[in-house]
Amino acid sequence: MQGANMTTPAAKAHMCQAAGRDYALLQIIKKQPGITTKEASAQMKECPSTTRHRMINLVQLGLIRREDDRPKNIPRYHATDKESNLLAVLAEIEALQPAALELIKKGGYVFDKYPSRDAPQTEADKWQRLAFALYTDLCESNDLCRQALARVQQ
Repeated sequence: MQGANMTTPAAKAHMCQAAGRDYALLQIIKKQPGITTKEASAQMKECPSTTRHRMINLVQLGLIRREDDRPKNIPRYHATDKESNLLAVLAEIEALQPAALELIKKGGYVFDKYPSRDAPQTEADKWQRLAFALYTDLCESNDLCRQALARVQQ
């Protein structure tokens, strides 16, 4: 997906699917502290290199930590407590969407129709289109947060 337009429906679907797989991996690591890449990849039903890349991303995000098992130098992974911080951020984003809609409405922008694909004719049309785009992104973010929070609460 590198170099792809990340606003296309296919790109967004790919990002959501990847995030879902990362979340599934995080849950496996939480349930089995000290798991290896090989063990996790078998449970994820994906090749070890894909799982390793997911683990590297989770380490960089601070959601898991890596320990090398001496003397074999086999990396073992453990969950950190940072997930609770992530959940707090997701809850904040979820609360942001209704507040942003209220601000947009107070500004006089009402979404009674999808903005036309034609070039905006007036300054108000430009702002209406921008407000619509921002609100659409907020709705998508809100939906992703709700899904993530629902999975955690299961």
